[in-house]
Amino acid sequence: MEIYVQSIGDTDSTYLCFNEAIERLKEEGIPFNTEEQKRLVYSKIENVFQNFFNKVLEIRADKSHTTNKIKFNRENIFSNMFCFAKKLYIGSVIDAEGDKYPFDKPKHKIMGVPIKRSDSPDFCKEADEKLAFDICAGQGYDASKKFVVNAFEEFKKQKLTDICGRKSIKEYTKYVPDPIEKYIEQGFNYQNAGGIFQSKISLAYNYMLAKYKLPYTPIVNGTKFNYVYVKPLNRNNIEAIAFIGNWPAEFDKVFEIDYEKMFRKTFIPVIENMFKINKWIGEKETIDLEEDSALDGFFE
Repeated sequence: MEIYVQSIGDTDSTYLCFNEAIERLKEEGIPFNTEEQKRLVYSKIENVFQNFFNKVLEIRADKSHTTNKIKFNRENIFSNMFCFAKKLYIGSVIDAEGDKYPFDKPKHKIMGVPIKRSDSPDFCKEADEKLAFDICAGQGYDASKKFVVNAFEEFKKQKLTDICGRKSIKEYTKYVPDPIEKYIEQGFNYQNAGGIFQSKISLAYNYMLAKYKLPYTPIVNGTKFNYVYVKPLNRNNIEAIAFIGNWPAEFDKVFEIDYEKMFRKTFIPVIENMFKINKWIGEKETIDLEEDSALDGFFE
C-alpha cells in the first residue's frame, strides 16, 4: 500500500514528496533503476527545490527592502516515511545531510513515536521496529496481520525476563506513605498507591512480600524493577505487579501471566495506530490476534 502526500508542514521543517517529480522524469526517459541512478535523480530534484526556495526568499527580501538571512537546507532524504501526526513519524533515511546509507540498509529515523522505548520488553523493541518499518516501506495488510499473529505466538514462548516491562520509582514513599502493615490490614487496593502506575505495581509487590512473608528485597525510593500484567481473577485482585530481578517462584502459586494484555500494552499500540491510519481497521477496532478466517468478508 503506497500513499503519496505531496508535502507536510512541521513547526520548523517541511517534508516534500519526490514521487510526482520522479514519475515526470521517468516519462522523459531518465533512468531510475539502480541506486546510483536514483541518487542522481534525487540530487537533480533537490537542486530544483533549493533554487526555488532561494528565489522565493530573494523576492521576499526585495519586497521588504532588506537582505535575506534565511537559509533553507536539506536535512534527510527518506526512501519512505510514515507520519502519525505533527512531529510524530518514522522513516528510512538514505541520505542525512550528505551521509549516505545503502538503500537495502537505511538508517531508521524515529521521531516521537514510542518504538524501542527503554522501558519496553526486549522482544517488543525488535519486533515492533521491524513491523513498523515494513509497513512504512509499503507492506500490506495481510502480511502485516500475519506478522502480528505470529509475533503474539512467539511472545508467549519467550522467557518472562524478555517480555516484561521495565520501570523505576523515584519517590515511592510519596505515593505509598504508610507502613506496609496498614495496607495488609486494609486488603490490597490500587487506590491506596497514589496516582501513577509505578506506585501501584510497587505496592502490589511489597504487599505480596509482606503478606506471604517472602524473602525478597522490597521496593523503596529509587528502585528499578520489572513488571507484568496478570490475570485479575486471583485472590488479591491484582492486575499488574512489579518484581525485582527474576520472577519470584512463589508468585506462580498466586498469579497467571496475562500474555495477551501484556502484548497489547507493549507491542500493539504503535502498530494498531498504523493499521487505523491505513484504514485497515476502524477507529474503535482493535487488532485481532488470531488468523483471519477464510470466510472473513465473504458476506460483506
